[in-house]
Amino acid sequence: MNKSYKTRRQLLDELQDLTLRAMEAEETLRAIRGGEVDGLVVSTTGGDQVFTLSGADHPYRVMVETMNEGAITLAFDGTIFFCNQRFADIVKKSIEKVIGSSIYQYILSKDFELFEALVERGLKGSSKVELALQAGEENSVPVLLSVSTLPHSDMSGLVCMVITDLTEQKRNEEMLAEEKLTTEILYQATEIFVFCDHQGRIIRASHSTNGLFGSSPVFQIFDEVFHLFYPDGTPFTLLSAMGGKPLHAVEVHFTRGNNELFSFLLGANLITTNKGGGIIVIMVDITERKRTGEALQISETRYRRLFETARDVVLILNEETGRIEDVNPFLTDMLGYTHEEFVGKKLWEIGAFKDTEASKTVFAELQHEGYVRYEDLPLTTKDRREIDVEFVSNVYMVDHHKVIQCNIRDITIRRTAEKELQRSQKLFHTIARVSPVGLILTDKEGQWVYINEYWSEITGLLPGETYGEGWAKALHPEDKERVLNEWYQAIQRDLPFETEFRFQKQSGSIKWAIGKAIAERGVHGEKLGYVGTITDITERKKIEEELQKAYEGLEERVAERTSQLVASNVLLKQEITKRKIVGEKLNASRERLRNLTTHLQQIREKERAYLSRELHDELGQVLAGMKMDIRWIERRLPEDGILIMERLNSMLMLIDSAIGSVQRLSMSLRPPALDDFGLDEAIELVLTDFNKRTNIACKFNAMPQHAALDRGVSTEVFRIFQEALTNIARHANAQSVTITLQHTGDGLTMEIRDDGRGITKKELVGPMSLGLTGMRERIYALEGTLEIKGVKGKGTTVTVSIPIHEDKIKNTTIKRRPKKTVQEV
Repeated sequence: MNKSYKTRRQLLDELQDLTLRAMEAEETLRAIRGGEVDGLVVSTTGGDQVFTLSGADHPYRVMVETMNEGAITLAFDGTIFFCNQRFADIVKKSIEKVIGSSIYQYILSKDFELFEALVERGLKGSSKVELALQAGEENSVPVLLSVSTLPHSDMSGLVCMVITDLTEQKRNEEMLAEEKLTTEILYQATEIFVFCDHQGRIIRASHSTNGLFGSSPVFQIFDEVFHLFYPDGTPFTLLSAMGGKPLHAVEVHFTRGNNELFSFLLGANLITTNKGGGIIVIMVDITERKRTGEALQISETRYRRLFETARDVVLILNEETGRIEDVNPFLTDMLGYTHEEFVGKKLWEIGAFKDTEASKTVFAELQHEGYVRYEDLPLTTKDRREIDVEFVSNVYMVDHHKVIQCNIRDITIRRTAEKELQRSQKLFHTIARVSPVGLILTDKEGQWVYINEYWSEITGLLPGETYGEGWAKALHPEDKERVLNEWYQAIQRDLPFETEFRFQKQSGSIKWAIGKAIAERGVHGEKLGYVGTITDITERKKIEEELQKAYEGLEERVAERTSQLVASNVLLKQEITKRKIVGEKLNASRERLRNLTTHLQQIREKERAYLSRELHDELGQVLAGMKMDIRWIERRLPEDGILIMERLNSMLMLIDSAIGSVQRLSMSLRPPALDDFGLDEAIELVLTDFNKRTNIACKFNAMPQHAALDRGVSTEVFRIFQEALTNIARHANAQSVTITLQHTGDGLTMEIRDDGRGITKKELVGPMSLGLTGMRERIYALEGTLEIKGVKGKGTTVTVSIPIHEDKIKNTTIKRRPKKTVQEV
């Protein structure tokens, strides 16, 4: 590799450049040693770096670095040539990033003009202004900027700026202003203001709070000073009531020492201050407002209740305009108009008051006189009915304003009642005149004041002769004293009067009569007098005499007939006695027959059991032995004994068929499972075979499983079950059958339900229903009940209920096979 050689000229140029650089370095070094340089700006690959130097003015520099105000030196274009650490802290940047940056990065845009004016004044002398500097990305800091020139600087336009952080001062000024405002509010406020710490201790209180107690409650616990309670009497506790949440308008009560009750609306909230925060409580005194409101509410409630429940139409009118301002709900009941159809209108604008001129005249008279009354004013309802009303109106003052109240009362019923009363009086006199009984009216002392014509006809006395006690002259002498005593006793005791007596006319003729009278009472139940009737019963008395004579003759005939009946009764009793004897003999015979039947069934069951065991044990063993011998022969045949092998197989098939027949015969005679495993196991085995033979789905439920029963009871229930299955297979045309067996300790219930055609009533009582007869006889022997119900198209249900006595519970232990309580076969 060839070396590169420089020319003489190049070497001379490099020597000259190095000489100049050495001279510049010596000059810089001299300036540094003379204290003429404060810092150096060195250009590097990472950018310009500023290095400060310490010299003879080192104490000054230490003071600038450690003072509490920020200090910066600015070039004429706003470049920061120097800053202390405090300024960097104010603007929240490092010194390295601040030095060399522009001051306008830290001046808010809205303050640019103000800052430039400050610098211009600073170049001429010193100047100060308050503004905000940008601190970080989002915050600003209030500061006081003091600007002045550097008189001994070699650079023109270089200024020095001192920055004082006013944040704490501003905060103190705000707190002082807030404190003054708070003190003024607490002194002037009429409401009770209380500020507590988080433990409920009072820190400050308003002047009105001191007035409530006569002393300051400061430094005392809120709940110990204010013994507050809710309207229902429950004590109020501040911290518990708040539960960490604000309270708004909670009504509480407070009793001062002289038992004076105050009512307040209380609000409370948590606040945070620079001193830690606490709870502010505001209580507004509503004592007088509540008293006034309660009184006003009671008065208003009473007025509205009277106004809305009044059975008259009540209108409230404006006294000046005559317009209706309010109307009660009875308006709709009486006239058919709604509230909206009346309010805001004048009387003569409503269809009910069709006479416009008359209505205007009434209103004018009312304004002038202050009161009007009409007892018979015709009105028209909304459905165009004419009614008579009583109209009363007057003017009175409400809150210094005149109002008109109009009361409209429907008197249609009263008018109708008056007409009805007149008609009733005419009708009464007409009825009294044509009545077939005598009518009387008396006063409350029983003195007669009225009789009708028929009464005079009965007694022969004229009306003038009967008034007072004159009517007694017509009484028969023998009845007079009794009738008068009964009459006056009824009056004294306020009781109804009723008796039979005789009247005797002056001609001597006698009339029988029955007299009745009841008290006539007023609206409030007071006795006004008596209303009575006199009925002529002379003809009835004659008939009674004739009936009495006929009765006496009838008694003789009855006595004669009675003797005949007694004789017949004796013969009838004799016949009944004979029939009872025959019936008893018949019942005894029937009972012996049933006992015989039961005995025969028991013998048959024993025979069946014996034959079943013999078939199963003896014949079954023989057939099993034969099968084993044939198998033995089969194993020892020569290979060419094919014909003998076929004959042996044929014999084995016959033996298997015989074994199956023996098993079926043994099962049909008496299932071994009935004795070995119990009733429910025997039923399951029969259902399995029944399902194979008939293809009918079977379901069996046993509760509890394997109940121990007497052998006789189990047998009879099993035979009834077998007979029921036989009937289902023959007649039911069923698709499924369900058997439920339930043993409750003192009773056994078996239900057999199928979904077939349903047994008919004729089949239940038919003479050919021998199977049902056998089932009934078995149940009778067990002292149980049998119920058979059939529904056409829905099936038949057979229910067997048998009482189980202690002597019929099987005490011996029987074999068990594990089975489910409910089994689908």
